[in-house]
Amino acid sequence: MPGAKIDNSYAERACRTCGKVFYCKVYCSRECFRQGRLKELRDKKALPERNCAICGLAYHSNFKQKSTCSLLCSKLFKERLRKAKPPLKDVDPERYARNRLQRKLNKYGITIEAHNALVAKNGYVCAICKDRGKSEEALHIDHCHSSGKVRGLLCKRCNTALGYFDDRAELLREAANYLEHDGPCK
Repeated sequence: MPGAKIDNSYAERACRTCGKVFYCKVYCSRECFRQGRLKELRDKKALPERNCAICGLAYHSNFKQKSTCSLLCSKLFKERLRKAKPPLKDVDPERYARNRLQRKLNKYGITIEAHNALVAKNGYVCAICKDRGKSEEALHIDHCHSSGKVRGLLCKRCNTALGYFDDRAELLREAANYLEHDGPCK
C-alpha cells in the first residue's frame, strides 16, 4: 500500500553490546541487554565503581545498598552475615516469642491485652474441641474472613476445618448431620 508505514523494527542489525548480527530490536541476548543497559546507566548516571565484599572484583551497581557483584557472592555474603549475627530466636527466645506474637496480633488488629483476655476467657483451650494443645502458641486466632473481626482462639485442626468450610454454618450443619445419620463409624 502506498504511504503505509512499514514496521522494520525486526530488521537485520548488529547488537549494541557485542556487534553480532541478528533479527531483533536492540540486543542479541539477555546478557548483552543487561550489560548494555548497565553501560547506558553508567554513562547517564556515572555509577560508581565498587569492589565486591566477597571476591573483591570491581563492578558497577545502580543499587545503593548492593555490596556484591553476583548472585553467588550475594548468597555467600548473606551466609557470612547469618554466621556473624546469630538469630534472635537463639539469642533471646523470650523476646523472639513476644515479637512473633505482636506481629501476629498486628495482622488482626488486636492488642496483647485483648489477646490475653481471649486466652483467659477460653481457659487456654480451643473454643470448639476443648483441646489444651502443647502451649499457648498452639492456639490460633480465628477471624471472620468477610469482616476481619476476631472470633476467638482455636487449635490448628479446628481453625483449618472452619477454613475448609469457608466459614459457612450451613455446610457445618450438613457435615454434622452426615456424621450423625448417614455415615456412622461402627
